Amino acid sequence: YGFISGSRLKTKRAYLILFIVFLVGNISILLNINNFIYLGSSEYSDIPITHYPNLLLIKESILHHGQIPLWSDLIFSGYPFSSNPLSGLWYFPGWFALFFPLPLGINLSLLLHLFLGMVGMFLFLKQMNVSDMSALFGAIAFTFSAKSFAHIGAGHLSLIYAISWTPWFLKTYFSSLNKNNKFYWIIPGLFFGLILLADLRWSILLCLIWVFSFFYFGSLSKEKIQLTML
Repeated sequence: YGFISGSRLKTKRAYLILFIVFLVGNISILLNINNFIYLGSSEYSDIPITHYPNLLLIKESILHHGQIPLWSDLIFSGYPFSSNPLSGLWYFPGWFALFFPLPLGINLSLLLHLFLGMVGMFLFLKQMNVSDMSALFGAIAFTFSAKSFAHIGAGHLSLIYAISWTPWFLKTYFSSLNKNNKFYWIIPGLFFGLILLADLRWSILLCLIWVFSFFYFGSLSKEKIQLTML
C-alpha cells in the first residue's frame, strides 16, 4: 500500500512539475494573451492572416445567421469554405476559441492543445516503461522543441493542433496491441480522425509510424509485446 501511495505521489509531483514548466515556458504567450502572438523578430503569422479570419467567419455566421458558413468571400471571388481542409470548420475542438473574444480564444485554444500534447507525451512514455524523470524530460522536449516553436511563430495553428494529438494516438494505438477486444481499436481511430480534421499533412507521418509498427509488432509474440509495453 505504501508503494502504491508513493507511486501516486510521484505521479502527482510529475504533473505539478509539468504544469509549472508549461506556464514558465509559455510566459511570452500568457503576457500577450489578448493579442496576436509574434515570436522572435517576426512581424508575420498565419494566425492573423488565415486562421483568425476563418474563425471570425464561423463565429459571425453562427451568431448572425444561425448556420455554419459553407462559402467564404474572404479571398478571390469566393471559394467553398466547407471544402477547405484547413478552414477549421470541421475540427470541432478548435471551436473552443469561439467561446471567447478573438484572438484571446485562439491563444487559449493553442495553450490548451500544447498542454494536452505535453500530458499525452508524458503518459505515452510512462506506458513505454520509462522513469518519471525521463518521461518528464521527453514531454517537455516534445512541447518546447524548436519545431513546435517554429510552427507557433509561423502561426501554423492547425498543425499545432494535429501534433498535440500525436502522443494520444500513439498511446492508445500501442495499448490496443495488447487488447483482445477489437472495439478498442476505435479509440486510436478517433484520435487519428481528430488529426485528420485538424491538419491532413500531419497524417502522413502517422501512417508511416503505423506501417512500421504493424510489421514490427507483427513479428513479435504476444509475450514480447507485453514486455515492451505496460
